Amino acid sequence: MENQFVKMQNINAIVQTHGPKLIIGLVILILGILLTKWIVKFLKNMLGKFIEKDSTVSIICNSTGIILLAFVITASGVEIGAKPGPMISFLMIVCLVAIGIIIIFRPLMPTLPFKVGNTVKAGNILFVSGQNAQKGNEQLTGDITQQTNIALHYLATTLRSHGYGFKDVVDVTVAMAKQSDFAAFNKAYQHYFPNRPARSTALGVLHQDKGVLVEISLVAYK
Repeated sequence: MENQFVKMQNINAIVQTHGPKLIIGLVILILGILLTKWIVKFLKNMLGKFIEKDSTVSIICNSTGIILLAFVITASGVEIGAKPGPMISFLMIVCLVAIGIIIIFRPLMPTLPFKVGNTVKAGNILFVSGQNAQKGNEQLTGDITQQTNIALHYLATTLRSHGYGFKDVVDVTVAMAKQSDFAAFNKAYQHYFPNRPARSTALGVLHQDKGVLVEISLVAYK
């Protein structure tokens, strides 16, 4: 019991001594991560207007994000009480390795960290190939409404990764396994597209492979 009491006293002393610094360090870390995400997103949108090659934009933005994140971690660590010298040296090595990996491998995978090869960009036009609700080779069991929501959620993520949104979509092509599902599909679809794109086409030609009921491809422009 005495040992446990002594341990509790030691923990209480640490919290009283370093508690405020831990809280400030955590706040710096959280705010820094949020600010880094905003800066990277802003930079991606800006560079996308001037640089046509998507892989180049991604390399610049990801490298910037890694460097900013290293500064945030250093500031947070120093506030908590870590020695800045060793921390900066370690983070510099990590940053250089991470940036090197990005520069070498990123051009080979145009849509990282998302599904490789499902987008093609031509100028300001982004073509996104057919997306369904399937993840890997799993068998799907959801109805048309569930599958539509999941597929559109995946598409929203892909669009966002390139600096686009549903408001920029000008063409949508939908393939369905059952034409009779159109009304239910359309109800879910309208939540994402309250104002229809310039062109929407629905085709009842999809084979029910692994339970897939709907597949959606689109074109975005900004």
